[in-house]
Amino acid sequence: MTLITQEDGFNGVYAENGKSYTIENRESQDAFRTRIVRPDGSLLVESNKEAGVVNVLLPTGKLRLDIANPSNFSPAETRAVEEFSRSSDCTVVKKIVMEIFKKRASEKPSLLGGFRVIAMLLGE
Repeated sequence: MTLITQEDGFNGVYAENGKSYTIENRESQDAFRTRIVRPDGSLLVESNKEAGVVNVLLPTGKLRLDIANPSNFSPAETRAVEEFSRSSDCTVVKKIVMEIFKKRASEKPSLLGGFRVIAMLLGE
């Protein structure tokens, strides 16, 4: 994995089995946007926070969490996480998240909010 650090986050590439996944991460005091993009350029997973709301986009659906008033996920949101967790895409995302934690946790742990949300959803 190659990561390029910037003041407000990092970009990078994770390669596995001849495929390269693009990683984009930006974080400020009140917001973040974390994306993992497939080799074909399509979105694999995204986690973003803005105005106290966290949205997670998975290939199987979208999840929304209001930080000020958290509640349980809807049945559709729960299904989306369960379906994604059984996919090969999920396996790749878990590997990427764990590699990022290993590389970044000691450098700038404050820039990992989006990846923390993804990890919690996927049971890591």
